[in-house]
Amino acid sequence: MVIKKLSTKIMLLAIVICLISSVFFIITNVIMLNRLKTQTEDLYYEKLYVEFNDNIKSAVDISSNSLKTFYNKFLSKELTLEKAEKDAIANIKSSSLGFSGKIGDYFIVALDGTCLLNPSEPSLEGKNVMETEINGQKIFKDFIDVANKNPSGSFYDLSLKKQSDSTYYPARAFVFKDNQFNWVIGAVKMLGTVEVNLEVFNTISNSTSSKLLITLIIFSVTFIILVTIVSILMGKRISKPIIQLTEFSKKLSEGDLTVDVKVKSSDETKRLAEAFNKSMTNLRNLIAESLHVSDNVNDTAKSTNESVQQLLMGTSQICTSMQELSEGVSRQSISAEEINVKASNMKGSIEKIGTDMAESSQLIQHAQGLVTKGNDTLEYQKEKMSENITATENAEVSIMN
Repeated sequence: MVIKKLSTKIMLLAIVICLISSVFFIITNVIMLNRLKTQTEDLYYEKLYVEFNDNIKSAVDISSNSLKTFYNKFLSKELTLEKAEKDAIANIKSSSLGFSGKIGDYFIVALDGTCLLNPSEPSLEGKNVMETEINGQKIFKDFIDVANKNPSGSFYDLSLKKQSDSTYYPARAFVFKDNQFNWVIGAVKMLGTVEVNLEVFNTISNSTSSKLLITLIIFSVTFIILVTIVSILMGKRISKPIIQLTEFSKKLSEGDLTVDVKVKSSDETKRLAEAFNKSMTNLRNLIAESLHVSDNVNDTAKSTNESVQQLLMGTSQICTSMQELSEGVSRQSISAEEINVKASNMKGSIEKIGTDMAESSQLIQHAQGLVTKGNDTLEYQKEKMSENITATENAEVSIMN
């Protein structure tokens, strides 16, 4: 059960790591995608404005060149000044170059404030519009001021109404002062075209981002599933030799020393199995040596036991002999004392005989010599008997100790 938990932990660890990596990958890509989207949107927005500005500026350049054509006709006396002005305005009004009425409009204002061309509000044409306000702006007066300050032309932001709508919308104009006719000519266009294009771009971008995000999620889920499968297989592969080692360890704890682990892998698990097998071999050798030593000790113990038995038998025999020797010495001591008493009695008798025989000189001399020799002999025997008694007593004391 522990090994199953180990493989499960390996699988869960791999899944958690994969999940965290996938979430981090998705979040990072979403952040990068949003950042890229914002940058692209800004670049596209900027590009749209550049194209928008180039478009209205190009329209003014075209109209300016048209004015030069008609002014040259005036200089060549092909047309009068009035006729040249009238034909130039008509040409710009009817021209499809640069602008059409659906995309934007031209306007022409004289430096004195007279409106010469205003297709969005034709009612203002021929009138002095210097003080005319449109949505709070004196746009015509501002056109003249901006054109006078910028000889090469300049952009101007304003608000205009569409012909079919009463709402004002942001617009941008490019104004340029024509020094030939002393006019301020310009082209104006609603900024809504930029917003529409940007909205279309955002729609496409959001759709692409959503598809990419879905693709990332599908990829992450697929990746997690694959990692889960791989982690299960790897967990089983890693835990299999560990399970074998656990089972063999259990057999070892039950006393089975014949187990041998076989691992096909070439990683640390194989080293662990080899170390386990080596430990088992050493343990078997150690037990074999222990059994051999135990047999030798058993044989030695048997030999020692036999020697001890023999020693005990010899000691018993020695003890018996010592007891017999002690008894013999005791008997010898008693006999020596009896002899000593008899010798003492004999000495007294001899002394009495010597006294009785003193009466006869011959007998005395002869008997005296015999008595003297007998007395010496008895003294010598007495001394020897005393020595025997002393030696016997010492031997008895030694034996008793």
